[in-house]
Amino acid sequence: MSRWEKMYKNLSDGDRTKVNDLINGILREETGFQGKIVAATPPAIKVKWLEIRDEVLANRQQFDKWLQGQVLGVADFTQAYAIFGKLGLEIRQSASFPVPFVPRNGYGGSRGFGADRSKVRAGLVHGACDMVASPGTPVLAVADGIVMYNPKRFFPKDDGPQITFEFAVRHSGFVARYCEIHSVALVSQGDEVRAGQVIAYIGDQPGKNLTDKDDGKDMLHFEMFSGLKSGSLSLNPEDPANGPYYRRRDLIDPTKHLRGWENTAMWPPHLDDYPTRLDSKGRTFLIRPTISVSVDPAAGKG
Repeated sequence: MSRWEKMYKNLSDGDRTKVNDLINGILREETGFQGKIVAATPPAIKVKWLEIRDEVLANRQQFDKWLQGQVLGVADFTQAYAIFGKLGLEIRQSASFPVPFVPRNGYGGSRGFGADRSKVRAGLVHGACDMVASPGTPVLAVADGIVMYNPKRFFPKDDGPQITFEFAVRHSGFVARYCEIHSVALVSQGDEVRAGQVIAYIGDQPGKNLTDKDDGKDMLHFEMFSGLKSGSLSLNPEDPANGPYYRRRDLIDPTKHLRGWENTAMWPPHLDDYPTRLDSKGRTFLIRPTISVSVDPAAGKG
């Protein structure tokens, strides 16, 4: 299945498969293919398929790119949502960047996986990528998955009004832990989540908030694990044998995954309010912007 075929779902699996076959047939210009498919189609959805044909032919360049499995840019995603939204089809992402935008100073360097944290504890190494954002910024599920447990206290450990929390989601092929979030999440243990779903909001921890000149202290601290181990994701910080990350032994570097998901981060940064919608199951998603947002090529590489 080509990359673009994973981006949406139709009324049923069978209809979606037939629509995909039709689009492939149109682009490959197979003589008579279109007529055979439409002739075998129930009348109720025949018109919609003809509309899809017109949209495909009008946007051949984008569809050719998707069929060839090329990496989609922000403009491509925006175009995809516009095309399928016009046809009344729901696009379903296979992956999502975990916040609505790529942070202006990236998530590498001192914010990246493997950064020195010896000022916090001797020998400590950062086991995550930090995405700086304002308190209340939506946190998005990076893929479909199941919530493993309800939010737990994360940082700082001391009692106080500004404690941030964390929870983990078991995705297909990996576990993601979403940390430094608000105590009130939009999902609970056992819930099924979809890629791009708003599952939490970034918390407000002690220190400065983000401004035009200062990144502040608030962020999504994002960890990934292969899922090949079991047990607690955090290990006893008092035992040097658990170093240098003090995380479960299947911890992995999220950086390459985040870079692959950047093209889905199409919202303007640091909005006071991100418009949302509910799907048929009451899950929260951000409403797509009507204007594509450019991603800074240097973002994520700092």
